[in-house]
Amino acid sequence: MGIPRRGLVLLVAAVLALAWLAGRPDAPLPPPPLGPLPAPAARPPAPDFSLPAADGERTTLADFRGRVLILNFWATWCRPCRHELPALQSLRDTLVDEGLEVVGVSVDASDPESVARFARDQGARFPILHDPSEEVARRFATAAWPTTFVIDREGRQVYGIVGAWDWAAPETLAALRTLLDR
Repeated sequence: MGIPRRGLVLLVAAVLALAWLAGRPDAPLPPPPLGPLPAPAARPPAPDFSLPAADGERTTLADFRGRVLILNFWATWCRPCRHELPALQSLRDTLVDEGLEVVGVSVDASDPESVARFARDQGARFPILHDPSEEVARRFATAAWPTTFVIDREGRQVYGIVGAWDWAAPETLAALRTLLDR
């Protein structure tokens, strides 16, 4: 069973877009809307995980039950990822009081402390977890960096985004606030 033609076209378009963005770290990001909010019954459960932070404390998906979670898979060597970290921090600062949490998952082979220090230097103060074997990244079927998942208060995947995103776009904030209000 091969990839359907439409799927192949979308995959090629995504790869080309990521390649273009990787070569243009300061290029403005497009602000497409996240799309209609899927009904709760249509949202698959997010894969469970347990990952360490730089301090060695393990974090699980269940730790965020009751909050909307932005789970961002990234790497220090990825230019679009570096560009996105401060935007994710700004998003968190804007919506944390409404029930949003942002968590970064680094797939770097470097030690967790170096990765966390790098993230802080980029302006990220949200939790940074470490997945050097990419075991959790594979559970989420990530294939490129950055890849971000929006997970609802019950631990179900709402959106999956491949590539850097404009987290300050009015359409994005409206979609997230709609999710936070439920």
